[in-house]
Amino acid sequence: MFGQSGTGGYAAVWLGRQDEDLADQSIVFLGSEGETAVVARHLAHCGHSPVRQQATELTSA
Repeated sequence: MFGQSGTGGYAAVWLGRQDEDLADQSIVFLGSEGETAVVARHLAHCGHSPVRQQATELTSA
């Protein structure tokens, strides 16, 4: 986990591919009421809109 939204949800790295580097893992959102979403397929995608805005909102709360 590396961030939390204002509503209690979390942004985290999903370690689903054991043979790949941390930066190549998916970034996910786990909401406080059970909602889930893949925010980016890997960390490099967080630098592009609209994913960057979503990740910024998740981690700035």
